[in-house]
Amino acid sequence: MRAIGRPLPMLAALAALSLGCASVYTPREPGRIHLVKSGAFMALEKDGKTYATSGLWRDPIEAVAGNPRAEEHARTFVSRTRLATVLMLIGAAGYVATFAALAAIDRSRVEQRAIPLGIAFGASGCIFAGLGVLATSRHQLYDAVNIYNDEVSAGRPSGNLSLPGQTQVATTSE
Repeated sequence: MRAIGRPLPMLAALAALSLGCASVYTPREPGRIHLVKSGAFMALEKDGKTYATSGLWRDPIEAVAGNPRAEEHARTFVSRTRLATVLMLIGAAGYVATFAALAAIDRSRVEQRAIPLGIAFGASGCIFAGLGVLATSRHQLYDAVNIYNDEVSAGRPSGNLSLPGQTQVATTSE
Protein backbone atom coordinates (compact mmCIF):
# COMPACT_ATOMS: atom_id res chain seq x y z
CA MET A 1 0.00 0.00 0.00
CA ARG A 2 2.76 2.36 0.93
CA ALA A 3 4.61 1.96 -2.40
CA ILE A 4 1.50 3.09 -4.34
CA GLY A 5 1.18 6.31 -2.34
CA ARG A 6 4.69 7.64 -3.16
CA PRO A 7 4.40 8.10 -6.92
CA LEU A 8 1.00 9.84 -6.72
CA PRO A 9 2.30 13.22 -5.48
CA MET A 10 5.12 13.07 -8.02
CA LEU A 11 2.67 12.28 -10.85
CA ALA A 12 0.39 15.10 -9.73
CA ALA A 13 3.32 17.55 -9.76
CA LEU A 14 4.42 16.40 -13.23
CA ALA A 15 0.86 16.75 -14.54
CA ALA A 16 0.62 20.28 -13.14
CA LEU A 17 3.98 21.25 -14.65
CA SER A 18 3.08 19.84 -18.05
CA LEU A 19 0.05 22.15 -18.25
CA GLY A 20 2.34 25.16 -18.44
CA CYS A 21 4.08 23.74 -21.51
CA ALA A 22 0.91 22.81 -23.38
CA SER A 23 0.80 25.87 -25.63
CA VAL A 24 3.04 26.33 -28.62
CA TYR A 25 3.91 29.78 -29.94
CA THR A 26 3.33 30.21 -33.63
CA PRO A 27 4.45 33.45 -35.25
CA ARG A 28 1.69 35.31 -37.03
CA GLU A 29 1.84 36.42 -40.62
CA PRO A 30 2.20 40.23 -40.77
CA GLY A 31 -0.89 42.12 -41.90
CA ARG A 32 -3.35 39.34 -41.06
CA ILE A 33 -6.15 39.82 -38.54
CA HIS A 34 -6.48 37.29 -35.74
CA LEU A 35 -9.22 36.77 -33.17
CA VAL A 36 -7.73 36.92 -29.68
CA LYS A 37 -9.14 36.82 -26.17
CA SER A 38 -8.89 40.17 -24.42
CA GLY A 39 -10.01 39.78 -20.83
CA ALA A 40 -13.52 38.33 -20.91
CA PHE A 41 -14.13 39.41 -24.51
CA MET A 42 -12.90 38.57 -27.98
CA ALA A 43 -10.87 41.15 -29.90
CA LEU A 44 -9.22 41.51 -33.28
CA GLU A 45 -5.46 41.85 -33.49
CA LYS A 46 -3.48 43.06 -36.47
CA ASP A 47 0.24 43.84 -36.40
CA GLY A 48 0.27 44.09 -32.59
CA LYS A 49 -2.69 46.48 -32.37
CA THR A 50 -5.89 45.29 -30.70
CA TYR A 51 -9.33 46.26 -32.01
CA ALA A 52 -12.58 45.70 -30.09
CA THR A 53 -15.15 43.41 -31.70
CA SER A 54 -18.02 45.46 -30.36
CA GLY A 55 -20.28 46.87 -33.02
CA LEU A 56 -20.79 50.02 -30.97
CA TRP A 57 -17.38 51.36 -32.02
CA ARG A 58 -15.69 51.67 -35.40
CA ASP A 59 -12.85 49.32 -34.48
CA PRO A 60 -13.92 46.50 -36.84
CA ILE A 61 -14.01 48.97 -39.75
CA GLU A 62 -10.58 50.33 -38.83
CA ALA A 63 -9.13 46.81 -38.59
CA VAL A 64 -10.05 45.98 -42.20
CA ALA A 65 -9.44 49.49 -43.57
CA GLY A 66 -8.18 49.56 -47.13
CA ASN A 67 -10.16 46.59 -48.38
CA PRO A 68 -13.51 47.86 -49.74
CA ARG A 69 -15.28 44.48 -49.64
CA ALA A 70 -14.17 43.80 -46.07
CA GLU A 71 -15.06 47.36 -45.03
CA GLU A 72 -18.58 46.89 -46.41
CA HIS A 73 -19.10 43.79 -44.25
CA ALA A 74 -17.60 45.54 -41.21
CA ARG A 75 -19.92 48.55 -41.73
CA THR A 76 -22.92 46.19 -41.97
CA PHE A 77 -21.84 44.54 -38.72
CA VAL A 78 -21.47 47.89 -36.93
CA SER A 79 -24.77 49.30 -38.22
CA ARG A 80 -26.73 46.13 -37.38
CA THR A 81 -25.23 45.98 -33.89
CA ARG A 82 -26.11 49.62 -33.27
CA LEU A 83 -29.65 49.11 -34.57
CA ALA A 84 -30.08 46.05 -32.34
CA THR A 85 -28.86 48.02 -29.33
CA VAL A 86 -31.31 50.85 -30.02
CA LEU A 87 -34.22 48.44 -30.45
CA MET A 88 -33.42 46.64 -27.21
CA LEU A 89 -33.07 49.95 -25.32
CA ILE A 90 -36.47 51.05 -26.67
CA GLY A 91 -37.87 47.72 -25.49
CA ALA A 92 -36.36 48.18 -22.03
CA ALA A 93 -37.80 51.70 -21.85
CA GLY A 94 -41.15 50.22 -22.85
CA TYR A 95 -41.03 47.84 -19.91
CA VAL A 96 -40.28 50.75 -17.58
CA ALA A 97 -43.25 52.61 -19.11
CA THR A 98 -45.41 49.51 -18.58
CA PHE A 99 -44.63 49.45 -14.87
CA ALA A 100 -45.22 53.20 -14.61
CA ALA A 101 -48.56 52.85 -16.38
CA LEU A 102 -49.55 49.95 -14.11
CA ALA A 103 -48.79 52.09 -11.07
CA ALA A 104 -50.81 55.02 -12.43
CA ILE A 105 -54.02 53.31 -13.58
CA ASP A 106 -57.13 52.50 -11.62
CA ARG A 107 -56.95 48.71 -11.56
CA SER A 108 -60.65 48.36 -10.94
CA ARG A 109 -61.36 49.66 -14.45
CA VAL A 110 -60.72 46.87 -16.93
CA GLU A 111 -60.41 49.17 -19.97
CA GLN A 112 -57.40 50.92 -18.44
CA ARG A 113 -55.46 47.66 -18.21
CA ALA A 114 -55.18 47.53 -22.00
CA ILE A 115 -52.75 50.47 -22.12
CA PRO A 116 -49.93 48.85 -20.09
CA LEU A 117 -50.58 45.55 -21.84
CA GLY A 118 -50.19 47.21 -25.24
CA ILE A 119 -46.98 48.92 -24.13
CA ALA A 120 -45.62 45.59 -22.86
CA PHE A 121 -46.40 43.86 -26.19
CA GLY A 122 -44.71 46.68 -28.11
CA ALA A 123 -41.66 46.51 -25.81
CA SER A 124 -41.45 42.74 -26.29
CA GLY A 125 -41.62 43.21 -30.05
CA CYS A 126 -38.71 45.67 -29.89
CA ILE A 127 -36.64 43.31 -27.76
CA PHE A 128 -37.22 40.34 -30.09
CA ALA A 129 -36.59 42.45 -33.20
CA GLY A 130 -33.33 43.66 -31.65
CA LEU A 131 -32.28 40.10 -30.87
CA GLY A 132 -33.10 39.06 -34.43
CA VAL A 133 -31.02 41.88 -35.91
CA LEU A 134 -28.17 41.08 -33.51
CA ALA A 135 -28.26 37.41 -34.49
CA THR A 136 -27.75 38.35 -38.14
CA SER A 137 -24.88 40.76 -37.50
CA ARG A 138 -22.03 38.67 -36.08
CA HIS A 139 -21.31 36.71 -39.25
CA GLN A 140 -20.66 40.01 -41.03
CA LEU A 141 -17.67 40.59 -38.76
CA TYR A 142 -16.26 37.15 -39.53
CA ASP A 143 -16.86 37.69 -43.25
CA ALA A 144 -14.99 41.01 -43.08
CA VAL A 145 -11.99 39.39 -41.35
CA ASN A 146 -11.96 36.42 -43.73
CA ILE A 147 -12.16 38.62 -46.84
CA TYR A 148 -9.37 40.83 -45.52
CA ASN A 149 -7.15 37.87 -44.62
CA ASP A 150 -7.78 36.19 -47.98
CA GLU A 151 -6.53 39.31 -49.73
CA VAL A 152 -3.44 39.44 -47.51
CA SER A 153 -2.70 35.75 -48.14
CA ALA A 154 -3.10 36.27 -51.88
CA GLY A 155 -0.51 39.05 -51.76
CA ARG A 156 -3.06 41.86 -52.06
CA PRO A 157 -2.94 43.63 -48.68
CA SER A 158 -5.88 45.91 -49.31
CA GLY A 159 -8.43 45.99 -52.06
CA ASN A 160 -6.74 46.12 -55.47
CA LEU A 161 -3.43 47.54 -54.21
CA SER A 162 -0.25 45.67 -54.98
CA LEU A 163 2.65 44.86 -52.69
CA PRO A 164 5.88 46.84 -53.08
CA GLY A 165 7.84 45.48 -56.04
CA GLN A 166 4.75 44.03 -57.73
CA THR A 167 3.10 45.50 -60.78
CA GLN A 168 -0.62 46.21 -60.83
CA VAL A 169 -2.44 44.03 -63.32
CA ALA A 170 -5.54 45.61 -64.78
CA THR A 171 -8.50 43.32 -65.14
CA THR A 172 -11.79 43.95 -66.87
CA SER A 173 -15.06 42.31 -66.18
CA GLU A 174 -17.40 41.53 -69.05
